[in-house]
Amino acid sequence: MEEVFVRDSSIFTLELRIFFAVIILYSLSCLLHVLQFGVSTFFRNFAVGRMATRLLYLAVIAHTLLIIVRWIEEGQPPVQNKYECLSWFAWCNTATYLYIRRRWRELTLPGIFVTTLSIAALFLAINKYSPVITPLAPALQSPWYFWHVLIAFGAYAVFVVGCSVELSYLIIKALQYGRRTWEDFGLPSLDVDPFHKLSYNLVLLGFPLLTFGIVSGA
Repeated sequence: MEEVFVRDSSIFTLELRIFFAVIILYSLSCLLHVLQFGVSTFFRNFAVGRMATRLLYLAVIAHTLLIIVRWIEEGQPPVQNKYECLSWFAWCNTATYLYIRRRWRELTLPGIFVTTLSIAALFLAINKYSPVITPLAPALQSPWYFWHVLIAFGAYAVFVVGCSVELSYLIIKALQYGRRTWEDFGLPSLDVDPFHKLSYNLVLLGFPLLTFGIVSGA
């Protein structure tokens, strides 16, 4: 019995260390995203933005490891409580952003909103909810439950990234009145605005995901 307790406490300690490492990496990436936006407002230099993206990739890898450790610890998908759900949301949020960012490798402005929200979700998870593993309530013990949470929170993340893209459009459009160009922010010079199309496609993806999340929850 003592050996089991030592093993479980060691895994839990490892999990918490990875958790705080993930928060630090997200925070550093967020600061670099903000710095890049300030730099790109005056110079066409995107080195800081590339560093911010590399840190974000590292953070997502560490976050993936955190989810895997938690999954092994529980023996099932780690979405049993609000602590785990918020962690899953933060992961989906940043992973979705990194996926869509491949289209515009120099555009980093949406990363400010995405990383800030992921940091807020993780801070809320660790400060308001307990990371201790608890049994799932009898009313939620259904094969549908895990699919419901995984897909619903994934849909929320897709909507967040879509919103971040539109916010970035509004900010850059406002700065254009100061005689800034699309190229100053790492964007190609396009007659048709690409922001709306990307956010529209994200909504097209998120809507059926959220629909399934609601139906499976019911």
